[in-house]
Amino acid sequence: MKSTYKLVISSGNLRGTTGHHEIQCFIRETRPDGKSIDGTPETFGCESMALERKFGGDIKKWRQWVGREMLRKHKSRMLANAEILKWSGQEFDIEDE
Repeated sequence: MKSTYKLVISSGNLRGTTGHHEIQCFIRETRPDGKSIDGTPETFGCESMALERKFGGDIKKWRQWVGREMLRKHKSRMLANAEILKWSGQEFDIEDE
């Protein structure tokens, strides 16, 4: 069994001065053992003209894109974290230039 992932949107708004749509979100990973891990929260924004140009004005396509970007970042962070955890208590040589 593999981990499952959800995009969790903690809040969203529209900036009145810029017209940017913004969401604050994170990835929630549920591991096969049932344990949930919340990823690093980020803010994503999209201006109305860019939404039209890149996603044909479809806000759901933008949300899907955000989800894919967040998942890519989450997986990368988790791999780095797994490696960093292995370093605990170890000594590493440093080259003196």
